[in-house]
Amino acid sequence: MRLAVPYAEQPALVPLGVTTEIRDYRVARVAAAPPTTYRVAEGDTLSDIAAELDSSVEALVLASNLDDLDSLSIGQLLVVPPPGSTRQPTDPARSLAEVADSYGLDAQVLGAYNAIAADRVGQPIGREALLFPAGATPRGLASAEQVIDPVLLASIPFGADRPYEPFVYRVRPGDTLTDVAWRLGIDVDTILNNNEVEDGDFLSIGDELLMLPISGLLYRVEDGDTVSGIAEKFGVDLDPILELNALASADSIERGMDLLLPGAGPVVYAPPALFASSPPGVARLAVPYRSQLDGMPWAGANCGPTSLGMGLESLGIKVSSTELRRQTLNAQGMWGNNVGTLMDALAKVATSNGARPVGLYDGNRLAKWSTKDLREQLQAGRPVIVQVRYRALPGRAGVPYFNDHYVILTGTSGESFLYNDPIDSDGPGANRLMSAAQLEATMNASDQRYAYSAFALVR
Repeated sequence: MRLAVPYAEQPALVPLGVTTEIRDYRVARVAAAPPTTYRVAEGDTLSDIAAELDSSVEALVLASNLDDLDSLSIGQLLVVPPPGSTRQPTDPARSLAEVADSYGLDAQVLGAYNAIAADRVGQPIGREALLFPAGATPRGLASAEQVIDPVLLASIPFGADRPYEPFVYRVRPGDTLTDVAWRLGIDVDTILNNNEVEDGDFLSIGDELLMLPISGLLYRVEDGDTVSGIAEKFGVDLDPILELNALASADSIERGMDLLLPGAGPVVYAPPALFASSPPGVARLAVPYRSQLDGMPWAGANCGPTSLGMGLESLGIKVSSTELRRQTLNAQGMWGNNVGTLMDALAKVATSNGARPVGLYDGNRLAKWSTKDLREQLQAGRPVIVQVRYRALPGRAGVPYFNDHYVILTGTSGESFLYNDPIDSDGPGANRLMSAAQLEATMNASDQRYAYSAFALVR
């Protein structure tokens, strides 16, 4: 369930120049680089090895099929996957040969990525996830003229490396827009905005839907368009457009070209004012509300990306919580539906989407924010994301959850602070109120490495 509590009636969404025509898009294929190996030496830890080899602990664990993260043996051989390798859910009952064939990979190559011996390629893998080479995509994700194997899309995970080009998906029995979006690692709005779907709750078997490799829009260039003008029109950053569309320069477009616009949605007229209408004594930023309880498999661990999404949207940068989570997990090198997000990774993602995080660091250390610092940023018109202890928030003392949480400060009311909490199961999450003493206490109670950490957002 998701409860959206906007400050005012939202203006109508007006697509400008968006194309929903289905063309014959094909999937870019990438050759699989072989993994390397590392022999454990005395004193080694997985985190040290991962840092030294520019990898991640999860990638090493998955590639080497490790059961115990704390028990490494001197001389033990670890598989080190190439950068960009992706974790994807798999059916334990399928054989390695079947999985490899569905991705157009050599079974022995896939086996090398996952420490599976060549004599076991015909046996059930017995594992719920495997590591895949960068760019590996199911062979069914191609043009509409090709036959799509109905079991292929079930193996596409959230956060996987995806096709570089748009492609066509044929609706199969039991499909819902939410399920398809989750499997492809994009948000539902991307499907709706790029297709003429009259009712998202009713799909017909065999319907052809245009899918993008990223959350965003497919835009057809019109006379007089420039890349910078398109970026400004849709409120997105210029550089990702150039990179994703392999444009040599901002002048390398012509009428009729299709451009992928990462993070873009239909143009919304009348951008929100800096401050929403508020009662006397209340200074409140116009920060749209989002709930992290949106039905996604990672909803319970998505307070960070959801809070960031609220802050970015207040700056006119609209990126779905799902896409922000994908970017954040990649930034921190840790993946999984139950994995939380780190403050510094959220700040990196804010930067990559065109915002500027302010005040996270004091030199080489995380800055310690005071309530005076927080108040000054809010008075300057900047929302602030803070890390807090969940149980120390007002009304949460009896909740059996003992970890940290993110909220976004949206204004002040006298000496107290207004905030949006992405958890709304105990009432509306927008415009909550806590005293300065309560805010200081809940920040102090968080993980001591991040106590009093926060960053403001400005464009």
